[in-house]
Amino acid sequence: MASTKEEIWKIADDMEKRGEKPTLAAVRKAAGGGSYTTISEAMSEWRERKDRAELEKASFVPEEIVDVLLVAGKSIWKTASGRADKEVAGLKDELKAKQEAFEKERTETLALADQLTQELELVKSDSEKQKQDCEKRLQQCAETEKANAKLRIENAKLQERYDNAEQRIQEMNRQIEKLQSQLLELAKGGKDNHGQK
Repeated sequence: MASTKEEIWKIADDMEKRGEKPTLAAVRKAAGGGSYTTISEAMSEWRERKDRAELEKASFVPEEIVDVLLVAGKSIWKTASGRADKEVAGLKDELKAKQEAFEKERTETLALADQLTQELELVKSDSEKQKQDCEKRLQQCAETEKANAKLRIENAKLQERYDNAEQRIQEMNRQIEKLQSQLLELAKGGKDNHGQK
């Protein structure tokens, strides 16, 4: 990730040499990320340096022309130079006004881009948190289901023990009833024997 404006300038120069347009998005991608605001400020200086270099190059007077003008007269060159300076000054003023308008719009766009980036990061963070919450709830459901299965097994065992106990009680009741009948028979037999005596 490019961290200095010199590194960003080098990326833009390399892209221009390859015939690519060094837009903010393209430079940010080539740099491996970074803040739009930081990259934009560096690119703004890069464009100003480039414009100055082109302007200086365009204002350069070839030696051949200088020789001809010296022969024709310094006054002609002075007049031509004065007119050129006025035109350049007018172009500079126009360019400055356009650059100020563009800079204002660019600053607003960059601020919006940074805001959207931050919001996207928050959305990603919230999404990851929700995913973790869902996984935690699924795990809790699985644990609850496991506990319920264990309770069902224990309930089944308790039901079996209850059924067995119920059968034993019924059997004991039958035996008690049988014993009671036998006691009644014995008591009745004892009375009969006593009456016969």
